[in-house]
Amino acid sequence: MSKTVTINPVTRIEGHGKISLVRDELGNLSDVRFCVQEFRGFEKFCEGTLAEALPSITSRICGICPIPHNLASIKAIEECFGTVITPTAGMLRELLAMGQFIESHMLSLALLSLPDLVSRDSKPEHRNILGMYQANKEAVKKALEVRSFGTAICGILGRSPVHPIGPRIGGFVLPLSADEAKQLIEKAAPIGPALVWFGQLMRTLLEKNADYIETLGDIETSYMGLSKNGTLSFYDGDLKVIKENGSLIANFKPSAYFDFIEEKVENWSYMKFPVLKTGERFRVGPLARVNIADTIPTHLAAQELQWFRSQWPRPAHKTLCYHYARFIELLYAFERAVQLLGTPGITGKDIFTKPEIKAGLGVGVVEAPRGTLVHRYELDEEGKAVKVDIIVATQHNNYGYNDALKATALKIIGNGDPDENTLNKLEMVVRAYDPCLSCATHAQGQSPWTVELLDSSGVRLKEWKR
Repeated sequence: MSKTVTINPVTRIEGHGKISLVRDELGNLSDVRFCVQEFRGFEKFCEGTLAEALPSITSRICGICPIPHNLASIKAIEECFGTVITPTAGMLRELLAMGQFIESHMLSLALLSLPDLVSRDSKPEHRNILGMYQANKEAVKKALEVRSFGTAICGILGRSPVHPIGPRIGGFVLPLSADEAKQLIEKAAPIGPALVWFGQLMRTLLEKNADYIETLGDIETSYMGLSKNGTLSFYDGDLKVIKENGSLIANFKPSAYFDFIEEKVENWSYMKFPVLKTGERFRVGPLARVNIADTIPTHLAAQELQWFRSQWPRPAHKTLCYHYARFIELLYAFERAVQLLGTPGITGKDIFTKPEIKAGLGVGVVEAPRGTLVHRYELDEEGKAVKVDIIVATQHNNYGYNDALKATALKIIGNGDPDENTLNKLEMVVRAYDPCLSCATHAQGQSPWTVELLDSSGVRLKEWKR
């Protein structure tokens, strides 16, 4: 009889899910599944909602990355209404996006991912932010200092500490004042040196954990992300898809997303599985964006990209390379924020274009910290939502999680039951993507994370809860 081992919950991620290891009748590992058990709700209860409320409602999908949802929602509505925003409003939105990336990427690295690399092979009670603080106090202090700069940008431009109310359909509610810009510029002063120091730590950790990088999540895929004239971009641009060998598959406007991408379902997960209509699987997020970018138009990030590509050929496929790609993006977000704060016109008053409400279809695409985020709305003549589709980064990476977990499990797990350290290595694969399962399922409520051992017929033989 086959059996299934379950890891439930997977820890140090946002949301609730489990990993199931399936053995066949002979006891051989036959499959690995990343299962998400939460209920999808937001798309349905947004139907009938006035367009003006959608950005606020959809930002509540997630408390970690609410700003990308807010911006993607607004962009979808503006495309439907045919609204063109002013250059100043565009700069303010991009600056707000940079703040979210700084805040989220630093949180992911310091609190969720790096404890595995700093305190590798240690007891579970040491693989967390407290254990990391004991091992390297300076790293935690600098991480929190960097993150505070992103939080300041989000608070000032978003006009709210978490869910933004600053952006609006047609532009922004309030301009950025000269005093606010000065405050942010002053706060940025110590962040550059802190990031340079953090970069040295990242390189040291990659060298220390080279065996993990080679072993955990070693798969080859295609990649998708926004690209603006071949450069790294978070707020606007075209969607670019490359093959696993780096050759171009497609380059298309965000409005054409559904002409190239479709969603599949599996009976063991509430989370959908986007694929190219050609059937090819792809990944999104920091590693995808770094792989797609020909250049990065800021100094420190460009230097780190050059070093990264000296270590792994383009495109890099190792799943744990997501961590360093995330750091490269963190550098870019900081440098780009400083550039925008120094741009003439960033404190301009021309920040709003009155929208004209009309029926239509709109697609809004931005890059969230975890990858490409898509909002698609059908609105009626009163501006009410007839249909809402939201496809988030964690969904785009769904096959990536599963393929990477299966490849890893086949390498490191024999016919016996895996020990805690081995199970944590599977969790490390998931954490590298920094998934947000509340976003992916647009969840309501809570459920635990579990790891299960199942037989080939789906009967649960053993379960680990965390």
